[in-house]
Amino acid sequence: MAKFKNLDGIAGFLKPDFLRLVARYKFAIAFENAICDDYITEKLWRPLQVGTVPIVLGSSTIRDILPSTKSAILVEDFDTIQDLAAFIKQLDRNDEQYESYLQFKHTGISNPTLKSELARISPGEYAGGSFGKAALGYECFLCDKLHKALDATKARKPVAKAQANLNHSGCPLPAQKFDENGQIVPDHRRKHKLAFYHMNAQVFRQFYDRAENITSHDLYTATKQRLRKAQAKQEDL
Repeated sequence: MAKFKNLDGIAGFLKPDFLRLVARYKFAIAFENAICDDYITEKLWRPLQVGTVPIVLGSSTIRDILPSTKSAILVEDFDTIQDLAAFIKQLDRNDEQYESYLQFKHTGISNPTLKSELARISPGEYAGGSFGKAALGYECFLCDKLHKALDATKARKPVAKAQANLNHSGCPLPAQKFDENGQIVPDHRRKHKLAFYHMNAQVFRQFYDRAENITSHDLYTATKQRLRKAQAKQEDL
């Protein structure tokens, strides 16, 4: 581990050193923080990128975006954790069977659903395929939508709606925090973050509905102010 440097924080997960670290292993745990349809993160993409087999627990639609039917181990395919462990051990002992999970690196994508989606996405949205560039592509997509809404408002024309529904944003709230004894304990940091981002979405929506520009700094400041007022009001009750 000493040779791998500068891996602290989320930014470290995108660096070549971290990718090389993941690539050293045959398997990688890819358990998402939330189980909902559209929540699929770098936990899956990273091992697929470097040639490591991911062990996946997450979205129910995961099969639709895997490069092939044999490119990841899905926890949902096993009745018990013991069955999953036995299969991983079997794969570890059998080189030919293990290599079949990496075959897509040579033959390319065979999943017809994924092929169809990639053909539909413009190069600007996909932005080269890396996690950082994909995030930038989404920012450009969102910015374009906002400018079109502003132009329509100024021209007194109807604003085209592009609002997510529960299929996109219906992830359940995070589970309770447990201590080493399996007992539920308060998680004040998580509670504060949930409250902040809930208020953040409300503030952003108000600016969007008024077709007003707002910087990320002003959005953060306005959210903090609203949150403090809401908390003070709650304490007075």
